[in-house]
Amino acid sequence: MIFVACLKTAIGLITACSETFVEMFPKTLSYNKWAIIFSLLAFGIANVGLTTIISFSLPVLMLLYPLAISLILLALTSNLFDFKQVDYQIMTAVTFLCALGDFFKALPAGMQVKAVTGLYGRVLPLYQDGLGWLVPVAVTFVILAIKAAISKKTRLTRKQSFLSYRGNSVFCLPITSPASRLHQGFSPACLSFSDSPFFRGV
Repeated sequence: MIFVACLKTAIGLITACSETFVEMFPKTLSYNKWAIIFSLLAFGIANVGLTTIISFSLPVLMLLYPLAISLILLALTSNLFDFKQVDYQIMTAVTFLCALGDFFKALPAGMQVKAVTGLYGRVLPLYQDGLGWLVPVAVTFVILAIKAAISKKTRLTRKQSFLSYRGNSVFCLPITSPASRLHQGFSPACLSFSDSPFFRGV
């Protein structure tokens, strides 16, 4: 059963990758050639050994999963705080810089840079536990949430003020009518902003 499950997963991945690369590069190789390339590539990687594969995939996971968590957090709370594109960019930049420390720490022993890991260890709390990104991301989220909430409240206040001003404002113009011409005078006509077709759609 394990063999069948792994075989099914491998076939699905090879098929999906081949179809994707055919769509991305339609003028290069056919679907069958991409499938052969990915099959040979997977065969070569599989023979390296599970321990070696995990040792090289762990740093990548330590770099990617904080990014995924931070973006999911923003997406789930976006309706509440109305985050903008720049907020996502700031969160991604902060998370990436902090997650780089966990990436370097998760590298195999012979590939680690002691100066870099030492710097991250002194600067980031919980770095030794593999959670060096957690505190900076939490602080950044709180700051962005407060900024977005204040910005949203300011926009609502301005909109309410404008609507109130529009509904209560009246201006008068001297408009000449036939009757007023007889008396050589003017009859003022008062219009409200709400009566104007221009302001109805505002």
